[in-house]
Amino acid sequence: MRELETALGQYLIYRGFLSLNDTEQTIYPAISSAIYNSFFQQLAIQTILRQNNIFLIVVDIQNEVIVEWIN
Repeated sequence: MRELETALGQYLIYRGFLSLNDTEQTIYPAISSAIYNSFFQQLAIQTILRQNNIFLIVVDIQNEVIVEWIN
């Protein structure tokens, strides 16, 4: 949970700085498929992602491929 708090804070700060430049770029934090399946499927985590409009890239670390884009 501490790692999520840190990553979420960094993400929100970075997104805030990007908005100062009036860029409408969407940023996607990348997470491993193992972490997505074991942690990010929880209702509380899904709620936090929705409330903060956070989109994800799920990555297969071993094969170095994108598994899913989540909007």
